[in-house]
Amino acid sequence: MIKRKPATSLTIGLFLVMTISGLLIFFELGTGGIRATHEWTSIAFSVAALMHILVHQKPFTRYFKERTVAYILLAVSLGGALYAQSRNDLYAAEETYQQVIHSNLSDLTPLLGEDIGALRQKLAALGAPARDPDQSIFELAETHGKDVYDIIEPLLMSTPKFEELRGG
Repeated sequence: MIKRKPATSLTIGLFLVMTISGLLIFFELGTGGIRATHEWTSIAFSVAALMHILVHQKPFTRYFKERTVAYILLAVSLGGALYAQSRNDLYAAEETYQQVIHSNLSDLTPLLGEDIGALRQKLAALGAPARDPDQSIFELAETHGKDVYDIIEPLLMSTPKFEELRGG
């Protein structure tokens, strides 16, 4: 049997964590760890909320017998679902990644801290030689039958900018 106090305390605690992490994400004040915390906490919150509903089943049943409450709940749920479906909410990291893999190699040289010659040598060593500086990493992957990750990850890991970030 589920006990009242732990179910309610867990629901409130997880709600607070979700609220704070959600606000940090919304105002872009957090890092990737905040988004992961928010997502995992949301899953835990769903379980805790279900436990809370089970413990307080009678009051919930009485509350939702009113048609007005049921209509409001339905309208909010439907509106939220439709809004979520209408948004292209890629993570900022995913948007950046898509821009990088679809950019011309010549446009990536300042970002990577490499000249085009060094970049082309590294790509050739990865089995994806570039014949034209206007090609993108995505195009190279398709041309050479490689996965984009098999090109971008070792390429980024070997650049002077990455070494600088790592403190090397």
